Amino acid sequence: MEKSGRFDLNLFEVFAAVLREGSITRAAVALNLSQPAVSHALGRLRDLLKDPIFVREGHTMVPTPLARRLIEPVHTGLHALDGALAQLRSFDPLKSDRRFTLGLRHTIEPAVLPLIVERLRTDAHGISIASVHHDREQIERSLASGELDIAIDVRMPTPPTIAFRRLMGGSYLVAARKGHPALTNGLDLKGYVELDHVLASSRRGGFNIEDVALQEIGKTRRIVVRCQNHWTASQVAARSDILFTVPERFAPVLCRSDQHELHSFPAPLADVHIFLYWHVKSDLDPPNMWLRDRIISTIGS
Repeated sequence: MEKSGRFDLNLFEVFAAVLREGSITRAAVALNLSQPAVSHALGRLRDLLKDPIFVREGHTMVPTPLARRLIEPVHTGLHALDGALAQLRSFDPLKSDRRFTLGLRHTIEPAVLPLIVERLRTDAHGISIASVHHDREQIERSLASGELDIAIDVRMPTPPTIAFRRLMGGSYLVAARKGHPALTNGLDLKGYVELDHVLASSRRGGFNIEDVALQEIGKTRRIVVRCQNHWTASQVAARSDILFTVPERFAPVLCRSDQHELHSFPAPLADVHIFLYWHVKSDLDPPNMWLRDRIISTIGS
């Protein structure tokens, strides 16, 4: 076997990408390389280690026993190197023209993006922001490849390579149009389940957490409108007798005092939080650290 000093560090970057993606094709996309270049790098690594490194099982590249023993030291070494290089890079937000890409779902964007943009533009006029819809099943790949700098979403299962921090949270309120004729004496559980509702969700079907809370006490509500984001839902409520159940922390942004009246959610419901997600390789990256710090200080708990 060759001495470690003769190994090309790029080979281990390729090794890590194929391991993470389970596919040469997807690894090439993540690394912004051609598929032949990734295959060639794997061939060099096989020659150096005198081992197949990966074997194909169905449509997935599976590591050999020797490769599995390399996983931890390779990951540790690359992460340490990324951190060391990040510390050498400087980031001056006042002089930067950096473009940050944030993964935000339709339901979350209206409540958090205006606050984030206001803060970032105050601290750094030269930067630009792009908010894009993210696929929860591809969150690791999107953050690892740099397609996303960070993501903000509800709590979701993530691999160890994804770091997260809880941001804002709270209970729920019920928004109704100003002067709603059925709510002159307030809103109780009976009135809540008898009136019509709008539900905001990026999913095409299913229920929200408030529906689960109602089911636990043997109640259901009648959803007559389903839309993709909270802002649309708030406007539906403002222009009809339909109720909109909104996260408490979103209400100041989404609900206007001249359009809406707010009522407490009339059933037990645990607080719900949103979370900030980033890839562990960006832990010490100065631009990413700056971005996370501004988001946490703006909409953190």
